[in-house]
Amino acid sequence: MRRLLDWSEKSVSFLTIILFIAMTIMVFTQVVLRFVFDSSIIWAEEFSRYAMVWLAFLGATIGIRHEEHTRIDFFLKLLPKKLKKLMEIVNKILCVIFLGVITYYSIIMFESTFSLLTPAMKIPIGLVHSILPATGIIMIVYILIQIVDIIKFEKEGDQTV
Repeated sequence: MRRLLDWSEKSVSFLTIILFIAMTIMVFTQVVLRFVFDSSIIWAEEFSRYAMVWLAFLGATIGIRHEEHTRIDFFLKLLPKKLKKLMEIVNKILCVIFLGVITYYSIIMFESTFSLLTPAMKIPIGLVHSILPATGIIMIVYILIQIVDIIKFEKEGDQTV
């Protein structure tokens, strides 16, 4: 199971790097064309915008995997260890519920927007929106594994979170 998670993380990281490079090249090319040659690529701005959205969701997935999202844990640190673990689990369950709702409705949106095309690139809008359910499912899996790890460590008597 861990190998599958590692593979998914590497795949997401690779896609993130490729998208970032493509977006950077596209924006640089667009700036050079516009200011030096008084020309432009019609779909460059649209591509860059959608790439940035994809980068945000892919980056969120990586952040969830490593538990690196910003949070205020001042009060959490004041709690006893058992209550702290319980609050961690409740927090992660709430995140799973939120991501589940977002993923569910993004699948509905995906199905209803796949026949619509983007203005410049002429690709299905559903394809652009597909990042929502894809990353939502990945984040839910990562969080569920984190919940299992917290419970497993508590049963083993580990006092660290």
